[in-house]
Amino acid sequence: DIFNTNNRFMPKLLSSCPGILGLSISNNLLPTFTLLQHICHMNPDSVRKSISQHPQLLALSTENIMEKKMYFDSIDFNCKGNSDNNLISPSLAERILTMAPSVYSLSLKDNINPKIICLAKLWGTIDQVVQMEKQSITNSQLSCENNHDTDLSINKNDKQHSISLARLIGECPTVLALSLEGNIRPTIEFYNRTGYITIDRDGRGCNPSLRARYIASSLFNRLLPRWNYYQECYIHNKGDVYQNSTNNKRLGEDELLYHDESDNKEDKNKSNPMKRPPLHLLSGANDETFCSFLNIALDDYEVYKRDVGPLLKFGSQFRTWLKTGRPFDGI
Repeated sequence: DIFNTNNRFMPKLLSSCPGILGLSISNNLLPTFTLLQHICHMNPDSVRKSISQHPQLLALSTENIMEKKMYFDSIDFNCKGNSDNNLISPSLAERILTMAPSVYSLSLKDNINPKIICLAKLWGTIDQVVQMEKQSITNSQLSCENNHDTDLSINKNDKQHSISLARLIGECPTVLALSLEGNIRPTIEFYNRTGYITIDRDGRGCNPSLRARYIASSLFNRLLPRWNYYQECYIHNKGDVYQNSTNNKRLGEDELLYHDESDNKEDKNKSNPMKRPPLHLLSGANDETFCSFLNIALDDYEVYKRDVGPLLKFGSQFRTWLKTGRPFDGI
């Protein structure tokens, strides 16, 4: 048993990826395992843990894995000059392998790279991706002629600073396993609509405070229900929440993904600033902590989330379907 696995692990491994039975140990499985060990600095326990989470790793060719390792290494390489990077250890490739191993099964050209570009634009680190592309560290063909999100030009709004893209991704690499159109972009737009961040129509901004784990927070099961219940508390004066603002809106349906581009949000916020729950509380705390901080009844919120949550999700997904044709998730 080259993987030193136990009897409890093998049934899960084979049921999740039965195709490995058709692979050669010497020509396929062992070289793949050795490469994964190399990424994890020769730590076989880390590799076994990653394989247990995502057995499909064993079915990937060494060329496939190496292509993605080189891509992630190139992000590290172009962040080494940034003051907050300090030669990140473990490497981004290792953090992704151990924390989000399923990312290695995704297409680099059609899936991983567009997500990296989207996040780099959001955080104001697109210059690091531009530098990576110019140096051509990876030989993969990353150009997506029909993808509007592959514009890597640096405009006057992009800020050249010391924020490390590798560190921002490495904090919560599971964000790369999320759907770009179904999760990442709608969640970023939610934060933009609610005033936590500011981005332009191309998704560009300088918002490193919107950490990857906040983007990975469930939009339909956490963010939308909490935000809209927070607004309901304003209207009905429930609990000891922040002072009401007439500019507060209930989000969901067309409000989430569509808004009037002619609105001057900056001027509105100056004349009528909107009080918001702390970002870490809205996206990271459990329901009990969220309600306790705002002094609202947990039971009332749970009833609200159960009754209204599916409606918010349906409305948002309906608008997404009209725009992109993306099928509905289970509600």
